[in-house]
Parts: sequence; C-alpha cells; structure tokens
Amino acid sequence: MSGYVTGSTANDAEFIVNINETTDNTAATPLVQITANTSLADNATSTTLVRQDASTVTPSDTAGPVLISAVSSLPLVGSNLANGSTITLGFSEDINANSVFGSIDQTHFNVEPDGSTATANLDGATASAALGSSNDEIVLTLTSASTGNSWTTSGEVDIDTFTAIKDNVGAGNAVLANGALTEVPINGLLGLSIAARGTVDTDADGLIDGILMTASAALNDNFTSITVIVAGHVVSGYTTGSTANDTDFIVTIDETTDKTDATPNVQITANTSLKDNATGIILVAQDASAVTSTDTAGPVLLSASSNIP
Repeated sequence: MSGYVTGSTANDAEFIVNINETTDNTAATPLVQITANTSLADNATSTTLVRQDASTVTPSDTAGPVLISAVSSLPLVGSNLANGSTITLGFSEDINANSVFGSIDQTHFNVEPDGSTATANLDGATASAALGSSNDEIVLTLTSASTGNSWTTSGEVDIDTFTAIKDNVGAGNAVLANGALTEVPINGLLGLSIAARGTVDTDADGLIDGILMTASAALNDNFTSITVIVAGHVVSGYTTGSTANDTDFIVTIDETTDKTDATPNVQITANTSLKDNATGIILVAQDASAVTSTDTAGPVLLSASSNIP
C-alpha cells in the first residue's frame, strides 16, 4: 500500500487505496480491510468516521482487461501489413464470455505504423476477429493489406472502440485504453527469417544431400506445410537440427553430380506451419526470390593411387 487519493472529484463518496503492482492481473480481487481510522469522516458534519472492518472483505472486479501484447504471423510486405496475416492480441485476463467477436473489425483499432504517428482503422486494412487459442486472446485476420505504405518493424496497435471486448465478470467490464502502455508493439513484423543456408553431405560420399537452414529464432519443428525448392535437386523431406526445437532444420535433397563445393539456389515458396517455438505464431518467412546457399560441406577423400605396385 502506497497511499490514498480522493475519487473523481474532491469530497465525493469515493477514495482510492493505491497499492504496489505485483503479478495480480486485472481479474484479481485481493482481500481488503480497514483496520484503523480516526480521520476519514463524512463531509457534511465531519463527525461520522468511516467504519473499520471487523474482517477482510473481497472487493468486486471492476478493472477492465487491457491489451498487453500483439504478434503478427507474417512480416511486412513492402511497407504494409500483409493481406492474410493474423495479429494475435493478448489481454490481461480472459475475455471469452462477454466479448462480441463478430462485431469487432478494423474500426476498433488505432495503429502507429512507424511507432509514433497515430492512424485510425488499421491503416486502411480490413479485418475480422475471433477468439484465439486461449481465452485471453483475440486473433485479427487481415482480409486486405494496409494502404499507408509507412509501416516499419516499430509498428504498434491500440484499442479504439471499447464496448465489444469485455472480461468474464457478470455482464463484463469493458476493455481499458492503454494508459501506461500507450500503443502496444507488434512483434513479428520482421518475420522469422532464415539467417543462413549451408550445404551438407550427411553420408560423407562427396555429394551434397541436404541444406542446413538456420532461422533467427527457435522453431516449432512443424514441417507439414512448408515447401522449399533447391535448384537442380528433388526435395524429399525436412528434419530438425541437432536438437528438437532449435534454430536449425535440414532440407533433405537427392544426390546428383553436385559435389561438396556446389552451392545451389534455395527458396522457401510456401509455409503455413513452421513457426517460432516461443509464441507459435510467427511464420518462417517465404523468400521473394531464390537465395544462393553457402558452401559448408567439407571435402571428402574419394580416391587413392600409388605410383609403385
């Protein structure tokens, strides 16, 4: 407890007990008790003291939920949010019981594409909303790209219309404007990039048989819906790196005449499954064009001869 302040106006019927912030989110209702009072009294006569409590009292949950995180599934396309991307919004408490997801669209959100300049309505993008994978999330699916051409990886989002998103208490407390947080940074706008792609010769026969892909963050190792093309080779599958859910995966290719000095072009042409392991939201980015792999496969001894029988 750090002090007391009056309510919305001086000498009204309210006062606020200021407390320190802990891990209690906006759904918490910690016990409260007035244990002593010789000063706080009615304003009319100043003779009737506010009564002490005989025991602790559970307060009502009247604090609305707050937007605390935002993650984009796709990186920016040019300087805009991508059509088809999802932005997963995380709130301070569950919002599944009273929120009206079908009424939520782009008009309910302000954004700051460059992290500082406020723009209404998702900067020209259109979107629909649905409950996320947990009860404290909303997933915005963009049905068209933004149009302002000013997005950077510093882009942020905030709530604009507060009536459609509510917590689960009674009829629901409406979501609050982000006072302390102001706009919430959108993670994932850079995308999950491939930092390196090197050739491998797993069976040490002098011919490359894979491309070791190294991502910028640990992966969920879900290869069910990713397509990688390696020039001059047939891709036969994908495997994790040296350990599960690390930053690496291997694109397995057929052996041709490409020796260990070959550096074929590699391109991720489709992906809806391979994501970061931390959030499970940010997709490994597709390549706009093919990228030349790096020669990381060492030489192999293939023959030996003697000049004397």
